[in-house]
Amino acid sequence: MKNRLAVLALCFAATGCFHFKYTTTAKGGTAAPEVGHAGYLFGIIEAAPVEVGKICPGGFAQVESQQNTVDAIIGRIIGIFYMPNHVTVTCVEGTAPVVQP
Repeated sequence: MKNRLAVLALCFAATGCFHFKYTTTAKGGTAAPEVGHAGYLFGIIEAAPVEVGKICPGGFAQVESQQNTVDAIIGRIIGIFYMPNHVTVTCVEGTAPVVQP
């Protein structure tokens, strides 16, 4: 039983935080407020896409998605139902982001 718990604890501790960054050749300007984003079935099925074109109508320079420690813990516990992360969109220099409610 102790071996199983140790393996389970090691597997849980070995899971890292998820992070990716997509950068275009455009020069970055103002970053929009962080947007909550989620998926189902361990993130395979997207709940709703992040509307980058609506956030930055003038174009975007960078999109960054990350899963912090709290999101990772939630995802490991109930990931089949809900997998949260956060997305930050940086608009092209000279354009302002449209804040969505």
